Amino acid sequence: QGEFELDESQKQPLIETLLTVYRSDPDAGLHAAAEWLLRKWGQAEQLAAIDKELQQKEEQLAAETDNDRQWYINGQGQTYVIIDAGEFLMGSPASESGHHPIERLHRRDIGRSFAISTKEVTRAQWQEFVKETGVRMPTPDELKSYIPTADSPMLAMTWYEAAWYCNWLSEQEGIPKEQWCYEPNNQGEYGPDMKAKEKFWDLSGYRLPTEAEWEFACRAATKTCRFYGAGEPLLEKYACYDKKGGDHPFPAAHLKPNDFGLFDVLGNAHEWVYSQASRPSTLNAVRDTPTTTPISHTESRLVRGGSYIDRASSVRCAQLNMYPLPNRRLFLIGFRPCRTYRHSP
Repeated sequence: QGEFELDESQKQPLIETLLTVYRSDPDAGLHAAAEWLLRKWGQAEQLAAIDKELQQKEEQLAAETDNDRQWYINGQGQTYVIIDAGEFLMGSPASESGHHPIERLHRRDIGRSFAISTKEVTRAQWQEFVKETGVRMPTPDELKSYIPTADSPMLAMTWYEAAWYCNWLSEQEGIPKEQWCYEPNNQGEYGPDMKAKEKFWDLSGYRLPTEAEWEFACRAATKTCRFYGAGEPLLEKYACYDKKGGDHPFPAAHLKPNDFGLFDVLGNAHEWVYSQASRPSTLNAVRDTPTTTPISHTESRLVRGGSYIDRASSVRCAQLNMYPLPNRRLFLIGFRPCRTYRHSP
């Protein structure tokens, strides 16, 4: 899609069809593909109007019955795709270009459906959080250099602040507090010694994805090193990386989505995930139930996906790019929230 030019008279009937697909088609991949092409054809205002119309908070989502739609738009205007995640092959084979031993192949069983944001949290969305919490915001010069537009991915939040945002988002959406996923530390702060609640994956609040959830969503049911295949020539169609990116990431949804409907899941910004790096030694499928011990400021957390400064070999589904401490602020790191949506038996 979008690989050849049409004149305006040819585009208009297609635009109407694409707007209908964007509004009504239950398939999350088609919804995202329509969004990308409509943005390319200058229809951002029409997309924003549809998003406004389709926004739903938790009570409205819970009231829906017999809805086969694989996506929804929450009260903050963020689109989430609903993914039924079971057992899959996680990591990469030793033969994969860029492979690191810590990416050792193993089977992981997620065993639940989860909803994950199609885009990284943007500067505009983060600013709403800042207004209510007073959390640190980059300086004007930093914003101009690294986060120049309202729809650029927000960067340089700590892991703790990303988790705080998730609890704040649960509150904004009307999710009961007992379903929020994170607990502040004994000083009531989102900082060292805060923790995730026990079995947070059984709760419905917003949170950071586990590493397994992130990779499952990124792969979009593929086994190749990238969700579209293995070759580098196509990468610039899907990912902002060192060959394409320049000094800052692209605005959200500037490039093509994967088949699950996720934009910028490779490249653009590294993304905080909940987990620390761990690779089981067993050959049996390992259930995705990460530890919930307090988060130490001396123990690194994972980021996934690569960034706008990374080489192509570091922009792969299995790549573990960095191991930053949870209190680090780097103008390479953003995040996308997710939440448990349904449980498999």
